[in-house]
Amino acid sequence: MKNQSKQKLTVAIALTITHNVMFWNNNLGINALLFSGIVIGILAWLNALSFKQKNVLVALAGTIISGILVVLYGSTSAKFAHISSLIILVGFVHANELKNILYALVAVFESFIKIPTSFKNETLNEENVQNNNANIGRKIRLSIIPILFLILFYWIYKLANSEFDRLSSNFWNTVGDNLAYIFQDFSFGRFMFAMLGFVISMTIVFKAKVYSILGFESTQQNQLIRNKPKVDKSKREINTFFNSISLKSENQSAILMVGLINALLLIVNCIDINWIWFNFDVKSVQNLSQFVHEGTYLLIASILLSMGIIEYFFRKNLNFYIKSKILKTLCFVWISQNIVMVISVALRNYHYIAQHGLAYKRIGVIFFLLLTIVGLISQINKIKTTKSGYYMLRINSWATYFTMILIACFNWDIIIANHNLNHSKKENIDYVFLLELSPKTLPILLKNKDAIGKDLGTIRNHPYNIFDGQAILQQNTINFIKDYESRSWLSWNYADYVAYQELKRDIRK
Repeated sequence: MKNQSKQKLTVAIALTITHNVMFWNNNLGINALLFSGIVIGILAWLNALSFKQKNVLVALAGTIISGILVVLYGSTSAKFAHISSLIILVGFVHANELKNILYALVAVFESFIKIPTSFKNETLNEENVQNNNANIGRKIRLSIIPILFLILFYWIYKLANSEFDRLSSNFWNTVGDNLAYIFQDFSFGRFMFAMLGFVISMTIVFKAKVYSILGFESTQQNQLIRNKPKVDKSKREINTFFNSISLKSENQSAILMVGLINALLLIVNCIDINWIWFNFDVKSVQNLSQFVHEGTYLLIASILLSMGIIEYFFRKNLNFYIKSKILKTLCFVWISQNIVMVISVALRNYHYIAQHGLAYKRIGVIFFLLLTIVGLISQINKIKTTKSGYYMLRINSWATYFTMILIACFNWDIIIANHNLNHSKKENIDYVFLLELSPKTLPILLKNKDAIGKDLGTIRNHPYNIFDGQAILQQNTINFIKDYESRSWLSWNYADYVAYQELKRDIRK
């Protein structure tokens, strides 16, 4: 085994032990930032040149920022952003030629499934790989035959000789008792967790040759190129004629479709502008939840479908067709109308929040609409500058990544609790939902326990008193204090620490 490979294997084993110690039976907290710092150090040591690439540096910044947010908030959004950023960073480091976040994720997956190959290639000289495989095969063949005959004769002697059978049984019983004693504290769950850590560590340390995804992205371009098929000179005029007819027919069909849908969408937008933008009355809606949820889902589906249709029409040579100006203009109008529809969806969501307060889905809709607008604007740019579908995928995947980091920058549970408890329409607030928020909101809820009240009706799948909201709040507080005091320092995060200190101070009073 080469010295560098020995070093890498040693690092992978040390990283596995670190992963096991830091995360087994612990929540994600300060351990996430510490572990990621170690991983970043290892990656920088093994792949120094990769850290000069812009994509790697952006993913590095996202990993560090999201790791700090995990320590500050301990929120699910921060944890998800941090884990995703670290995976993306590993992908870009291992294949720094990549530009697309989605392809970086594929590169990590490809590295994962190629761990045995990567390890073998690094530990053996290339000229010795074949010889090593042959030697392993020969050793297996030479070993398996004697072992099979040993087992066969063992069972023959065991059945033929009762004293041998007795001694054999005593021997295996003694072995079994000793193994049971040795492994009495053995945790199968922790063993499997250690194996997971080892696989993760090997994926990080041993750089796989991800030829498939690198080769695929090398064929992708941001700019569309007009496709000019090669034909015989004798057939050139005929081929050009039929290509022109094909583009003309496609252009006419697209103009008809986009024109008709534009007219239909104009009617819908006029209705929404008049009803939702300027003359909305919540009393005119029989079921506000259905009005928001079903309407929002259908409108979002319509927007995504519109984007898909436009992407289909402008995937190839129609971009360069001289008579496609009318179609492009209609598409710009369609995209603009979709932006108007996005505003209508946002206003539906706003009216729902105004009546019933904040919730995860309502916040999610806001950020999804933000991404939708980015997608629509990038589609306008695609048509204007004849960009490719790869360009759309790359731009919008990066927009999704930055939005994910942006979402993690806020402690949403605290924001939701404060907003909803100070809401003007307290009779519409879902207090059961507030009781299901993370423990960091408990000091806020306890200060407003009179607003929460006692009689909440039947609470879904709750193990405590299903009617008394204040009793549930008290029990949640006791459970959190016990859980917090049993945690390791590795699980520490600032938000839970503040909540614990406030609760203990209130108890002492």
